[in-house]
Amino acid sequence: MNVHHLELFYYVARHGGISRALPYMPYGIQQPAVSSQIIQLEKDLEVKLFERRPFALTHSGERLYRFSQPFFSQLPAMKRALAQEVEFLRIGAGELVIRNYLPQSLGKFRQKMPKVRVSLASNATVPLLAQVQSDELDVAIVPVSPRTPAGLTQASLVDIGLALIVPKKHPARTAAALLKSHSDESLISVPPGEPLSDLFQIELARRGQHWLPEIELADLSSLESYVESGMGVGVSVNLPPRSKGLRALSLLRFPKLRVAAYYKKQASPALKLLLKILQQDAKRFG
Repeated sequence: MNVHHLELFYYVARHGGISRALPYMPYGIQQPAVSSQIIQLEKDLEVKLFERRPFALTHSGERLYRFSQPFFSQLPAMKRALAQEVEFLRIGAGELVIRNYLPQSLGKFRQKMPKVRVSLASNATVPLLAQVQSDELDVAIVPVSPRTPAGLTQASLVDIGLALIVPKKHPARTAAALLKSHSDESLISVPPGEPLSDLFQIELARRGQHWLPEIELADLSSLESYVESGMGVGVSVNLPPRSKGLRALSLLRFPKLRVAAYYKKQASPALKLLLKILQQDAKRFG
């Protein structure tokens, strides 16, 4: 039995399917690779581990999950125990937050706590919050959720305005003008359920306007790439685009995206210092 294949099976069984498990994998891997390695595990064991549609563990799959769960579920705690002499700070955030909001603040943090090892993980909001709850991350810096997840504390950091991202040569000069004449434009957005998408659509509906996305992408960095390639107009935050070939048109009088830090109730001294610095630096983005 390949232990790596067993680990993949553990995550699939824990989260109820391959696609649902992907955001929680501790390393990057694509769905086809997971599927092929699970199939190989079934061949090695000569049993079927789960039904595919709908997902359901077989009797053999239940037995294997119960066997593997104690080991893999305790790996994060064991990793921390083995690293007691070195303090770690594991931060999760969206790609744009990591790129635009964290560098300067982390620089100040490192000056005061140079011995603390920092790791950064990029993902969507829901998986990051789940990783904080399961002790795989110390803090998630993400858009505010309607309800604070169980067992987590919320610390507000910054409110960031929304914007429409367009190619530099796009004829629209303001977001208001574009909203009035978007009939020929495709909208590119993060999926429904993400606070950014929901804020934009709710405000449009309040104004009696409709513009549903034709392309949905998991992260704002990819969104910018699609806009630059001429695929449409993107809904994003009002921060400078990464590419000089793009412009951000501020969505004035739209609700701002509130970003907060979510962490377990007992914050370490290192995390307390980082939160203090982030809150002090928030005025750069408000």
